[in-house]
Amino acid sequence: MRWDERYAGRALTTPAPPAAIADEPSLLSRLPSHGSAADIACGTGAQTLWLAGRGLSVVAVDMSPVAVDLTTRAAEAAGLTARVSARVHDLDEGLPTDATRLDLLICQRFREPAIY
Repeated sequence: MRWDERYAGRALTTPAPPAAIADEPSLLSRLPSHGSAADIACGTGAQTLWLAGRGLSVVAVDMSPVAVDLTTRAAEAAGLTARVSARVHDLDEGLPTDATRLDLLICQRFREPAIY
């Protein structure tokens, strides 16, 4: 699968806020620091780790098993496994059932109007 190829051989990621708000302190201060979140098409998990580090419980989904493995291992390395549930999920089938009542949803690179 092309997504597995994209993520193969990558190093573990470090926490990072979403690019669109990284330089906007006023936006960052409005985001929750507790509750639940989902990182849709999480890739290597930079935003997943950032959200978990803020105190949120995060469901991280991606269709690439390689990406999900990287996210899981990065959460382990950061000591955030209690707050991160990373899994392979085909978003063409919609959101996971446990990712519907959320305090925050991050979806940076996946566009499928049917799940909006």
